[in-house]
Amino acid sequence: VSWNNPALEQLLKGPEVTRLVSGRTEAAAARAGDGFGHELHTAGTRPRGVLWTITWKAKKAQASEGVLQRAVGEGPL
Repeated sequence: VSWNNPALEQLLKGPEVTRLVSGRTEAAAARAGDGFGHELHTAGTRPRGVLWTITWKAKKAQASEGVLQRAVGEGPL
């Protein structure tokens, strides 16, 4: 198998992948509930979705229940 690296890089940086990552990041934050934030970063070779806790209540829920991991794990692959 031979990869066309320039084409693959163009695909990973393209608007379709950016929309997909953004949508899934936003959906995971919504599943996590109040007190969680999300953001999209485009750095390096592709867009990256970032989730984090905002409130102390969310930090406690994340520490004891792994809310963010569950919110991400419930999404489509």
